[in-house]
Amino acid sequence: MVCIVALDEFDGTVLYGPEIITRGFVYVRDNEELIQRAGEKVLEVIKPGAPTSVISRKIRNTLSNFCSREMGRRPMILPVVIEV
Repeated sequence: MVCIVALDEFDGTVLYGPEIITRGFVYVRDNEELIQRAGEKVLEVIKPGAPTSVISRKIRNTLSNFCSREMGRRPMILPVVIEV
């Protein structure tokens, strides 16, 4: 699972995303609502002004817990946080 988020480098607001890409562990067409809820969880943990390393760690932990709880799976999670 890849989660892509672009942040404003000055104030840390979300400019793009989160875009969640899954491969091999969930069929997207059948689980669009689940992916959307995962994206909402990601938005909840992004704090403006936090370092990208902290944001990446929070995204990874949040998605890991979400996938474990909602799907009973523990996929590899790759957060991509870009400052623009």
